[in-house]
Amino acid sequence: KEARLREMVVAHLTNRRQWNLEKNMKELLDTEGGFVERFLFFVPLLDEAAKDSMLISGCSAGSEFIVAKRFGFSRVAGVEIDRSLVDICRVRIEDDTSCEVAYYDRKKLPYADGQFGTVYSGHVIEHTPNPFEYFKEHFR
Repeated sequence: KEARLREMVVAHLTNRRQWNLEKNMKELLDTEGGFVERFLFFVPLLDEAAKDSMLISGCSAGSEFIVAKRFGFSRVAGVEIDRSLVDICRVRIEDDTSCEVAYYDRKKLPYADGQFGTVYSGHVIEHTPNPFEYFKEHFR
């Protein structure tokens, strides 16, 4: 699995003309650094019931899934606009049936209203064409 994951990440980075593959791969697959710090900040502010389900918007290569599970989230779903990152994330979470990842068309999330106790989005909104619509869709 690790070899397959590494091959997929190298292909993803190469297709995007990333120059420092090892550094960028480490950042994409990191489950110890910045994501943990973010969770340490916001998780204590949540009611316990909010940890039943989380939506990660812009889930990239799936590192936040791993961190979310460590912090006690029961069900974790993620969306990503880059199909190759969706594929990478699927490989990373394939052994955990409480996790799922889906492609997001930037318009409508592939989930019904009120499905998540927590919505997590870091460094995504600045890439959206309409931040108001992004918030509206994620808060529904």
